Amino acid sequence: MTTWRDPILAAFTPDIAAVARLTVVADPDELLTEPGIIEGIHAQGFELITFDDHAAFRYAYERRFRRLWDEGRETNLVVVLRAARAEVDDLPYDLLSQARREHRLLSFSLVDLFPKLQPHAVSELERGDLDALYGAQESHPPEQPLGLNSTRDFLLRHVFEIVPEVIKAPSDLLRVLLRRHYSGRVLPQGLDEHLITQLRKTGRWEGWPLDRIVPSRADFLQFLQERWVPFVERKLENEGTRVAEPKEPYGLRVPGPVDLPFDHDDVRVYIDNLFIEGMLAPTAKVARERVDGTWMTVGVAGSPVADRHDRLARLLGVLDKDFPVENAKHHAWLQLAQRWSEAVALRMALAELDSEAHASFDTMHSRVEAGFQTWMEQHYAALATLPALPRPVMLHHVTRFLAH
Repeated sequence: MTTWRDPILAAFTPDIAAVARLTVVADPDELLTEPGIIEGIHAQGFELITFDDHAAFRYAYERRFRRLWDEGRETNLVVVLRAARAEVDDLPYDLLSQARREHRLLSFSLVDLFPKLQPHAVSELERGDLDALYGAQESHPPEQPLGLNSTRDFLLRHVFEIVPEVIKAPSDLLRVLLRRHYSGRVLPQGLDEHLITQLRKTGRWEGWPLDRIVPSRADFLQFLQERWVPFVERKLENEGTRVAEPKEPYGLRVPGPVDLPFDHDDVRVYIDNLFIEGMLAPTAKVARERVDGTWMTVGVAGSPVADRHDRLARLLGVLDKDFPVENAKHHAWLQLAQRWSEAVALRMALAELDSEAHASFDTMHSRVEAGFQTWMEQHYAALATLPALPRPVMLHHVTRFLAH
């Protein structure tokens, strides 16, 4: 199965490395920052260096490459200019003349890879989403070039599996938002705005704070947290029947409807994990004995010690089930870090564990340390070249993110 990386990596082969020691690439869309591209180019014997600053580049070039070439030692350099082909002339003359002489002045862009999709909409995606987009382009090729809104519809449907037309009931909307925010996935601002516009056109979501709960994970979790107690109370007092919403609903900080279908199958499967992983806090406003024997016990506080033991056991099960695979993206390890920190906090809050729980925790601890070390050795270096948008990954990305 082909990927969007194949046309790029085809320009970097061992045969080419044997005859051309310098390649200059115009990369306006920062495609060569993607870890898979970087690892693929390195695997073929090429070294990459980014031309961002004249002085810093010249120092690195002369020290790491020019000196070796003068000594007769072979090394293959790829100079990446994060600008359009027209700006290549800003590079030093000695590099340009050698690249042109060896016919190694290249250019890669999103327009080349996705010719029928609007480039601005595609450029907003994280590079990790291009795999799904390339597959969708292969299996559902647009018949003609798409405009901005049509491209965003295509992205929502085929990359993020969101189809606004089928979001008709509160459970549908909650399922979409839970899947997104639980995984910590970030959608580009333009896509969020387009989704909100499409939802509002239906007229079904009057009173829902879409501007807050669609883009913001914190606001969405607060939205759920504030409605959990009313839900439990209504379930207990009305035996599951729906009642009219109060005129002044519970002094909510996030406005919107109070009565949410937490017990819908598509919603409940996420609610359990949100409480287990500490994203939602169990309430102490309802007596635990009133919900014993029901699924709602996960969100109602009982004995602190017993609750911690139970949460730790369940959380270790979640960690085991969703442990990152060998070539997982960094997002998977960020999600694991949040879950593991919850597990460590629970373990430190417990004076003692029984032998089985102790063994489970120690086994997972060893697995996390060993798995992350292996992943770091193979993939960490490539993170430095990732773009700072839509969210920073390493510390040096933060200033560029804030500047944007």
